[in-house]
Amino acid sequence: MGVAPEAFLYILIILVGLCLGSFATALIYRIPRSISWIADKQSKDNPACRSECPHCHHKLGVADLVPLFSWLSSGGKCRHCEKAISKLYPAVEISTAILAMGLFCAWGPVPSFVPLLFAVPFMVAATVIDWEHMILPNDINIALAILSAVFIFLFAREDSSLWISHITAAFVLPVFFWLASWAVGRLKRKQALGHGDLKFLPVAGLFLGVPALPAFMVTGGALGVLSAVIRAKKGSKGAFPFGPALILSLYLHLILTGLGFDYKW
Repeated sequence: MGVAPEAFLYILIILVGLCLGSFATALIYRIPRSISWIADKQSKDNPACRSECPHCHHKLGVADLVPLFSWLSSGGKCRHCEKAISKLYPAVEISTAILAMGLFCAWGPVPSFVPLLFAVPFMVAATVIDWEHMILPNDINIALAILSAVFIFLFAREDSSLWISHITAAFVLPVFFWLASWAVGRLKRKQALGHGDLKFLPVAGLFLGVPALPAFMVTGGALGVLSAVIRAKKGSKGAFPFGPALILSLYLHLILTGLGFDYKW
């Protein structure tokens, strides 16, 4: 008895999602440390790209790089120095697979799903990096910008109204947030929105289109307040990362768009 085509697709998305999650963990580790994730170069300014143990720096082999299963089979320890490997690695891999599956359930096997799938590890990595280091890296914003351009090309195709809507949103969203940030900054006498957040906003606009912007901003604002409360309870004072809220809001509205939600105001 063979596997049904639908079940095969679901299994494939999960496996691809785990692999993309492994890629996301590499981004999370490398980007804040200025380690290249694009080319295998080695120099003082651009260290080797090959994956290694964060403790003993032993270069990892194939057996160490199988998403999730390598971590489970080694008991969550490095095979060479036997020091514990953070649970963040399997958590990110599983989360990426779940998020990929969520998009697939909303969009189905259509061409425009492909750039969304490959955007997931960058969104996950950006969320973790911004939460831990308070930065939204240029590398990730550029990668997401390219994927958003591919998405709108596949999604809009010959529909000129969609092209206009999504491109307009890419300009309107950062301008609105910049003005809001400027106003809050004048009142509180401190910067309200980071440069990385502002660079991310055109990407979100291009993914979403004009009709979804009010809902995106409301959701992002609510999630931002929630993240500020969480960090305050953990003892963190002052500025908090707004990127995770924007990214999660984008993901939620991509799900709604895939499900055919009609944004009418």
